[in-house]
Amino acid sequence: LPSLERMLKQLPSVVMLQDTRLGEGRRAIDQIRKSLRWVAPLYHAQFTSTRARVWDARKGRRVVQRIGVCTLVHKSMLPVLEQVSLTDMGLSSAQRRACEGRVLITRMAGRSEQPDVCVNVYQHVGERHEQQELVYTALQRIITHMRERSGQVILGGDFNASMHQRRGYTTDHRRTDARFGEFVEDVGATLSATSSFEFTWQAASGAQAAILDYIMVIGDATVQFGSTARESSHPSHDHAVLKATFGGMHLH
Repeated sequence: LPSLERMLKQLPSVVMLQDTRLGEGRRAIDQIRKSLRWVAPLYHAQFTSTRARVWDARKGRRVVQRIGVCTLVHKSMLPVLEQVSLTDMGLSSAQRRACEGRVLITRMAGRSEQPDVCVNVYQHVGERHEQQELVYTALQRIITHMRERSGQVILGGDFNASMHQRRGYTTDHRRTDARFGEFVEDVGATLSATSSFEFTWQAASGAQAAILDYIMVIGDATVQFGSTARESSHPSHDHAVLKATFGGMHLH
């Protein structure tokens, strides 16, 4: 939470967090909400989560936890704020399962020059091609559905794929990266990252690095993309923060 508190001092309009470790049980989620009310009193928090086996560095093994994504929306974007259910998107049961705890749709009170739909994404790892494909096809359906009701859609998060050259990888990610490129082209998105960006993810050893995180806009919106920045030195916080501005709305 200290790194989040530092980020919020910049008063972004929207903050999208991925791979949020919520612990186990409803009590853990309630405790996080209580902490956020203290750290982020000017923000409304939305969560979606699922049970998953994740690596616990302290225990040196995988453990079952609730992981998910969290979107924080500044209260100046209210009173119109709605978490849109995946069940309203006409997805198949397989698509919904693949998106559980990984895709969060938020409708905001955007001004005329601002996007009013934010989709927070934590894509499956590259080796899980079938699950990634289900998420991509679900996102295409979500975008089509929301564009019928909204001017622009923001899509942001950790896509576990890259449109740019990776460093130090020994495994072949060409299939994963090519599919991500096809998805971006199919939905007509304007990407945040360019070749001048620093890597957004780096292994603790420093041996591997890549741009895996993107903010993109779909629709006619004026967008200015900012830089990447490391907000935390904690070894488990291995992703940088991306920044973008849409018609005066600042997104991290």
